[in-house]
Amino acid sequence: MDKSGASGTSKSAAADLARYQAQWEKIHNDTIRQIKQVKEQEARNAKLRAERSNQSPRG
Repeated sequence: MDKSGASGTSKSAAADLARYQAQWEKIHNDTIRQIKQVKEQEARNAKLRAERSNQSPRG
C-alpha cells in the first residue's frame, strides 16, 4: 500500500482543521469585540439619559 497518499490526506485534513479552527477563532473574537462595543454604547446611552433627566426642569 502506498503510504504517501494517506500521509497527504492526513496533512490536507490537518490543514483544513487548522483553517476551520482559525475561522472559528476569528468569529469568536469578532463576537466578543461586538458584544463589548454594544455594552459600551449602552453604558454611554444610559449615562446620557441620566444626565438629561437630571437637567430637565422639574415643576
